[in-house]
Amino acid sequence: MQRYFSNKKEDNKLLIDPMDNNHIKNVMRMNEKDEVEIIYENKAYLCELLFIDSNIYGEIIKEIDSISNNYELIIAMALIKNDKFDWFIQKATELGVSKIIPIKTSRTIVKYDGKEEKKIERWQKIAKEAAEQSKRNDIPTIESIIDIKDLEATASVNLVTNVNQEAVLINTILNKYVNSDKILIVIGPEGGLSEQEVELLKEKGFKETYFGNNVLRAETAGIYSAALIKYKYTEV
Repeated sequence: MQRYFSNKKEDNKLLIDPMDNNHIKNVMRMNEKDEVEIIYENKAYLCELLFIDSNIYGEIIKEIDSISNNYELIIAMALIKNDKFDWFIQKATELGVSKIIPIKTSRTIVKYDGKEEKKIERWQKIAKEAAEQSKRNDIPTIESIIDIKDLEATASVNLVTNVNQEAVLINTILNKYVNSDKILIVIGPEGGLSEQEVELLKEKGFKETYFGNNVLRAETAGIYSAALIKYKYTEV
């Protein structure tokens, strides 16, 4: 069953995001009284479609039981090439990431000068569509692009990934902090973070970690982190 999001409730009706009107009418070819799932304030509802003027509403039939993560995962991902970053956002959304912070680093190649707002809008749309597809009750927030030097340790567990095998293996860290409710993990670009950047984050309270013997691409490292944390924290 199709799932959509709403930001407005009128009596027993939920207004579906107008961005989805074309998808409902022309792609899915739905009609009035067809049933859909609509998310409103992180709760899921079974609804019947209503077409009123140019708007599409869902008339609530009942609330649906749903499961939410018992943790908040934030990934600060270094900017990488367009298609790879798009793919990362889509898969990270499917794996339950709560927030994505795009960061610029000393080895970042991609430049979005003057186009940052449009990029954020595009990435937010990708996250919305992935949240609908994966039956999430919320849409991850895509933050504004910041420089890595402005990133702060805001979680109960703050990790910076590196290829330094003298660091602590990520599994070991997660096993120690498996009851934490908020995790922030930093993923570097192609070529990794510089030594100075890693040291700066460590001074701010980040713990240095690595994934094991293999060197992962940036987008793979981001997805591996999300999948690993989902597995470990969901099983608690």
